[in-house]
Amino acid sequence: MSPVDVLDQFFFVGLNEHFEASVCLFYDSLLDKKHFTSFCKGSKPAVPHVMQGSWITKKESTSGGGGRTALDAAVLRSAVRTNELDFKLYWAASDGFKNKIVALEQKAGLSLL
Repeated sequence: MSPVDVLDQFFFVGLNEHFEASVCLFYDSLLDKKHFTSFCKGSKPAVPHVMQGSWITKKESTSGGGGRTALDAAVLRSAVRTNELDFKLYWAASDGFKNKIVALEQKAGLSLL
């Protein structure tokens, strides 16, 4: 099953690093015009456009900097495969999310990203 197939099973996918746009997309997906208008078109919400501490705003290394630990080669291969799948899923979600946000921006006359 491809990452897109997995994502197609979800009603909604948002991105933490684009919290405000995610909330707007969520309200739009629910057809909740009241909350969409209040949150997305009203006075700016008290949440940042891009969440502080996300990988977008974080400049320093996120590694712990600790010492190395010897791990079994099979465990390392499994971790690498899992990480690769995670990245495929994230980038598929990101692409789909951004396409939906562009459509929402055009429909609502907003600039969210």
